[in-house]
Amino acid sequence: MYLTIVKPDNLTLIDRHPQTFNLLDFGVPGNLHALQWQNDRGHIEYSNLPNEDINDLPGWVDPIVKEHRRLTELQTAEKEQADRQAIYLGNGEARLNRLDKQKQQKQQAQQEKINRLVMEKLA
Repeated sequence: MYLTIVKPDNLTLIDRHPQTFNLLDFGVPGNLHALQWQNDRGHIEYSNLPNEDINDLPGWVDPIVKEHRRLTELQTAEKEQADRQAIYLGNGEARLNRLDKQKQQKQQAQQEKINRLVMEKLA
């Protein structure tokens, strides 16, 4: 897994897929600037200390990774829904034509109903 967390930007990248959310809600250290992780090692960049090489991810990273995945899954589901709607609705002109036809059919049905009622009254 490739992981980058940049606190000042509220940016988290997992395998180069970005998400932004408030990292302060996830207990990141106050002096963190960034965390870089690749497969089984990485380093932490502090705003006021030298960088620290790490061989294990700190515990505060787990909730950030879960939130990133949750947001990514949500965005994927929203995109799939939008894609399905785009296929259903077609392009804008086709959609307008379909809606216009539906409106005409509804008006015609209403007019036919009025005509039937008038004919019943006259009979």
